[in-house]
Amino acid sequence: MSSTSPDSPPGVYSAFYDRSHAEGVGASVSDGELVEREKRLRIIFDHALQFMGLLTPEGILLETNQSSLEAGAVQAHEVIGKPFWECPWWKHSEKQRERLRKSIQRAAQGQPVRHEMEYVAADGSPRVVDFSLRPVCDDTGKVIFIVPEGRDITDVQQAAQQLENMSRRLHLATQAAKIGIWDWNLTDSSLNWDEQMRRIYGIKESDTELTFEVWRKMVHPDDQKMVASALQEALAGKATFDTVFRILWQDGSTHYIQAKGLVQWDSEGNPVRMLGTNADITQQVMVEAGLHESEERFRHAFEYSAVGLALLEPDGTWMAVNKAVCDIVGYSEKELLKLTFQDITHPEDLSKDLDNVQRLIRGDVTHYQMEKRYIHREGRVVWILLTASLVRERDGSPAYFISQIEDITQRHEAEQVLKHQQEQLRLLIEHTPAAVAMFDMEMCYVAASRRWVEDYHLDSSSLVGRCHYDIFPEIGGEWRTIHSRCLAGEVESREEDMFVRHDGRQEWLRWEVRPWFQVSGEIGGVVMFTEVITERKYAAEKIRASLEEKEVLLREIHHRVKNNMQIISSLLQLQTASLHDSADVEIFKDCQTRIHAMAMVHDRLYRSGNLSTINFGAHVKELAGLLIRGQADGGKNIRLETRCEDVELDLDKAVPLGLIATELITNAFKHAFKDRTSGTICVSLEPAEDSRMRLRVADDGPGLAPDPDSSRPRTLGLRLVRSLSHQLRAKILFLSDSPGCCVEITFDI
Repeated sequence: MSSTSPDSPPGVYSAFYDRSHAEGVGASVSDGELVEREKRLRIIFDHALQFMGLLTPEGILLETNQSSLEAGAVQAHEVIGKPFWECPWWKHSEKQRERLRKSIQRAAQGQPVRHEMEYVAADGSPRVVDFSLRPVCDDTGKVIFIVPEGRDITDVQQAAQQLENMSRRLHLATQAAKIGIWDWNLTDSSLNWDEQMRRIYGIKESDTELTFEVWRKMVHPDDQKMVASALQEALAGKATFDTVFRILWQDGSTHYIQAKGLVQWDSEGNPVRMLGTNADITQQVMVEAGLHESEERFRHAFEYSAVGLALLEPDGTWMAVNKAVCDIVGYSEKELLKLTFQDITHPEDLSKDLDNVQRLIRGDVTHYQMEKRYIHREGRVVWILLTASLVRERDGSPAYFISQIEDITQRHEAEQVLKHQQEQLRLLIEHTPAAVAMFDMEMCYVAASRRWVEDYHLDSSSLVGRCHYDIFPEIGGEWRTIHSRCLAGEVESREEDMFVRHDGRQEWLRWEVRPWFQVSGEIGGVVMFTEVITERKYAAEKIRASLEEKEVLLREIHHRVKNNMQIISSLLQLQTASLHDSADVEIFKDCQTRIHAMAMVHDRLYRSGNLSTINFGAHVKELAGLLIRGQADGGKNIRLETRCEDVELDLDKAVPLGLIATELITNAFKHAFKDRTSGTICVSLEPAEDSRMRLRVADDGPGLAPDPDSSRPRTLGLRLVRSLSHQLRAKILFLSDSPGCCVEITFDI
């Protein structure tokens, strides 16, 4: 119910109504009608949701409605008859009261006033009203009442603030997301773009007039038909506008746009407006293209890898396999995806594999590797090297396993063969009569022969696995360096090497150290062979000393033989002086020549460092020169040519060949130049066929007499040549092409 001041004149509502609303009606109203009218006004006044009241020009509150009282939780007697600015609604602020008092003064002067006012609600919260003071004047224009009216706009303001905040957040969100907003008027084809849209399309000029045609031309030519079709379907109500297309900036660069829009319709169902958003997704498209390319590369790497690759469910079911896995186990991809790894794992390996899987799931390890066996589709065993890791979901639960599967069947078989061979080698080393030991890369014993154990006084029962350097700490740096080089791949050996035993005794070794290799080709260690040759060394020294003594003796023998031959030659020469028959003299001279030829061999042996062989080429040159100088007299000019290669011959060949050369050279001198004062004798020693040598003596004289190669030579010299050639198993050839004669002796070295 409304509250009225006791001083309020009766019929105030009727009078207010008459002046405010019923002016110009022009009809008289009865008192009953006025009472009825006042009742109706009271009902309206009291039930109005907005704040209403009535003030005197001085600001005294005469009337206020129920909404005003309830809003401030006040009673009528607290406010009726009091200055309006002193009422409890404004008690919280002196500034508000002073502002209200001044506003009432202005309204009392006939000026309408409107502004916002704050008051304290019943719950103590501040509220805001859209407040106005409207003066009511009499017929003379005098202000007789002031009508205060207020509408609570707190909720409206809050909603407006929320809308503003939302709009601000939307603006910030669209800026952060680089989303532009567009509004297309379908009636005039005009476009309204925000600033973000202009940035997305690379339009810097803010005064550029935007129309549908301007936008359409910016769409990439290859996408215009697709975009037009999507717009038509949206405008026809068949689909929402949601598409991706390309645009071309003025600089020629291409950008990808994600466009979405909604159509507004008029009352007749015609499209009149379309609003939507654009987002530049160029970077996203590039990233997706890169991801697609990366995924494609990964797919190719997965599919065509030479090593088996597979993805498995946590329960062991195959999710994806490449061709290499299928080749290893013999199943097709379709067949394998229906199985689990447990189905094809060898029963003896399954428990260990499952234990490793549980370790992965518990997080004890990040991956594991093991050698295991698969059962091939054909039933045979396939050895594989498995490397497995686990991929987890965001919550840490197992997602799937990644497995790398390598077929090592051949390697495993080779390792078994190698193990067998190593065992055989170990047995061979152990039982070989030589001192042999096998070491790993740390120089720890792998195997050792019994002879090794005996030679170095070792305990065979505890030898394997012990380090060589721990057993022999006295081993010096030189041996350690040798071992290091051999562990790196070199082979070292010595025929003689002296070492000192721990008791100070000197010993001699013959040794060799070489690496041994694993089936993978890597060096596994070294094998060392040693042989104690101390006794042999001392025996060899004794033999060498004996040989030196014998060599001295042999030199003395050669020296004495040479001297004796010279004595014989001298005796013959003395005997020659007493001879008167020239034929006898000639025979004695030939004997002297032959003795001298044999003495020269012994003299050369005596003078050389080698008592077993002489350089026969050099011997022939020297012999030929001495013979020519000894045979020639003052009236003849005989030239000697020699071409003799160096060849070593032992005494058994050098002596007879020297006699043969002597006979041939002296024979040529005697017979080829009997009636001549000049000529040439050629002596050569050159290789022949079948690794033989050829001694050749030739002259430019008249040649041999008929039948020189008969089985019964006429002269002693030729008989001696044939006899010595037969002794040497040499081939003798006489050539006589006038002028000149040539004799060739071909013999084995």
